[in-house]
Amino acid sequence: MRIVFALVAFAAATSSAVAQYSIGTMYRPLPMATPPGADTCSRTWYDADIHLLPNGVDLGVLAQASAPTYCTDVAVDTIQRATRNGLNGAWTLPSVVDDYANVCPTLQGRYTRCDFQDWFHSGPVGSPSIVRLPNENSPTGIRYYMAFVGGNADYIHGKIYWAVSDDGRIWDTYARNAAEFVAPVISAKYTRSNGAPRSAPPCEQPSGIGQVQLAFENDRFYVFFQYYHPVQPECVEGHSSAACVASGFRIYDRALSSVLYRFDYNPKHPFGFGGSVREIYLDGRWQTHSGRLVWPYDIDADGQPLPPDVGNPVVDLFNGVQAAGFRFGQGDVKRGNDRWLHVYVFANLIQAQTATSVDPTLATWSEAENIDVSPIRDAYPLSTNAPAPGIWYGALSGTPEKWWIWAPVPTEDKLCAGATLPINPFGGLALLPAVLCTPDRPCN
Repeated sequence: MRIVFALVAFAAATSSAVAQYSIGTMYRPLPMATPPGADTCSRTWYDADIHLLPNGVDLGVLAQASAPTYCTDVAVDTIQRATRNGLNGAWTLPSVVDDYANVCPTLQGRYTRCDFQDWFHSGPVGSPSIVRLPNENSPTGIRYYMAFVGGNADYIHGKIYWAVSDDGRIWDTYARNAAEFVAPVISAKYTRSNGAPRSAPPCEQPSGIGQVQLAFENDRFYVFFQYYHPVQPECVEGHSSAACVASGFRIYDRALSSVLYRFDYNPKHPFGFGGSVREIYLDGRWQTHSGRLVWPYDIDADGQPLPPDVGNPVVDLFNGVQAAGFRFGQGDVKRGNDRWLHVYVFANLIQAQTATSVDPTLATWSEAENIDVSPIRDAYPLSTNAPAPGIWYGALSGTPEKWWIWAPVPTEDKLCAGATLPINPFGGLALLPAVLCTPDRPCN
């Protein structure tokens, strides 16, 4: 997702002399290959998911990326892949095929982007988040389940989609029937129209689900996601404009919500879907929900509430997982050393928090703490806290098990111009692997 709020700046994150979370040893950044003489700003990736491959030794990385390819008609956000050989540490990165294009992405949008309704134009996808599970029905003995976002709350209203793989390389995307390329598993029920004048516009930003973090615990998939509420009609001139203040809907204008959804697991189902649990966490408890979200501002032209699906509650702005301490922001959720770690970016900070369970009825999230990223800022002065990092817990090349972070940094020491802003902090990025020092795995 490329929405940049005024909170994002080019300063280093604040740090303390005794930071509980900090950056340890840093390694060589992993760039998207660029043809000789081409602009590195045209190749970028960030918001990575890191996971072991089926052999349990090699590492896979899937990240939100943008690069010219012959499989996409424009350089729109896709998902690209890298691998690390667990024996010699060698990386295989997205390469170029000629003086123009990179290799085709691992996954690309299979829906039509807004404003291109008369012909297929691949919409953006991003924020890949993966769970790796043993599965006797897979030829590799492993099955990967991925939640990812289409639309990214950028060019089109953001929704969550689903894919599976037996090797981490070839992915099958979920669709409800043979006539579809892909179908969302979580999305808003209503989009803006004459009959729903305040609902999310289908083709304006920010709108809908921007990022997703997938977790698995006790035979349940847990889907954390960040929801960007739309600009309300009276607030086009600004959140503090007189019309916005007088509208009665200012609270919903550009609001940000963290949401948690879960469903049960069936290893025999081709996409892992169980048949009994579909629930959203609201008001301190799990409630049955179809995955089609309805908000209080979803009203008709007469001001009457639009109905949710039968038996579903209306979702309020802040009565979900935020009440259990889960903070809003782009990032990652992973389990390691008997705890869950949530690392995310927001308001020009990279922060971390932990929980013993992802089920809010069993545990709450700790207070967020700043991660001291000054070593990254010193080495890469033009890096920012805008693009999301990825995290992973494990051992690499014989090291003890520890936390690792893949932080986006500029491929070259230069700024990239934005399409709508003077500077695009999401352009021209490489992934920097580094040790993440944590209270449970300190670096000293």
